[in-house]
Amino acid sequence: MTVEIRTIPLPKTEPHEAVARILGSLTSHAEAAGQNFRYEEAVLEAWDGETYLGGLHARFMVDWVFVSLLATTEDARGQKVGSQLIEEIERLAREGGKIGVWLDTLSFQAPGFYAKQGYTEFGRIPDYPKGETHHFFAKRLDGRPLEDGLSG
Repeated sequence: MTVEIRTIPLPKTEPHEAVARILGSLTSHAEAAGQNFRYEEAVLEAWDGETYLGGLHARFMVDWVFVSLLATTEDARGQKVGSQLIEEIERLAREGGKIGVWLDTLSFQAPGFYAKQGYTEFGRIPDYPKGETHHFFAKRLDGRPLEDGLSG
């Protein structure tokens, strides 16, 4: 299998006026605190010729990247397609000067996969969905342990 990771350009549309107001408020608040609130999205897809293998959607905000969606097709599972998608978003995050990548997953999905990719679990919600667990993972891109940046 030859996997090609493609960056899918998103259409340049203005956000819904309600979303634009929310983003405007967040940006103003961040700037008042001396922070840069920049919001961008990225979509990656994995293909083997004409065969779709999976995709990833991420949001670049402030100094981190949040992977909101990652899925591979049934046939692509176990073929390192998910790993290649994660590696590419990490590369884009580094290129953009981001500190790290974070994401969430459910217990019946892929917590073990993210741990193998070097991600550290930093939180969970039990019974989300009922009988399962919602896991939160993050990875710093500077090689430092996640705990170095945690406070509290």
